[in-house]
Amino acid sequence: MTLKSEVQQVDRQDDFIPDEIPLDNDNKGVPTGNTECTSNQVSKFKEYYINVSPQHGNKATQVKLCSCARPHMRAFHYAWWCYHVAFLMWFSISPLLTEVRDSLGLSHEQIWTSSIAAVSGTVILRTALGPFVDKYGPRIPMAIVLIFASIPTGLIGLVQSATGLTVVRFFIGMGGSTFVMVQFW
Repeated sequence: MTLKSEVQQVDRQDDFIPDEIPLDNDNKGVPTGNTECTSNQVSKFKEYYINVSPQHGNKATQVKLCSCARPHMRAFHYAWWCYHVAFLMWFSISPLLTEVRDSLGLSHEQIWTSSIAAVSGTVILRTALGPFVDKYGPRIPMAIVLIFASIPTGLIGLVQSATGLTVVRFFIGMGGSTFVMVQFW
């Protein structure tokens, strides 16, 4: 047997992917998958803590909420925690808008303009982040967005005018774009 035929034989074995996910009869037809890494994708894990689907790139087929096992459950918990932080930043000023309006002497229209700016920042960055997340994965963009959205959140107390409020809320609104990374995760 030549080296070339040995390599071809190994390649054919690595391409094997089961046609179906085995079903657990005790679990009423819920796919149990397997815990071995059998996908064609490169993975640094030979075995997973939870059941995975080889047909879908070793994605988890179950959720164990009290686990932080790598990679599936840790990614799950990082995703909801990061989105929770972003959500708190995004809506941190909303309950205080009547107080801000009174202290800065703003009109109702100026408050609405700042709210529109916050949503606009989210829409713009969500559109831009899609290809970026496809290329770099969700971790790096999530960290960048959270870091940069925290700066205007911290500076909201320095606002002295309607324009300042609108600009700061525009950049805080970009924190809402973390939804793109959470869905990718």
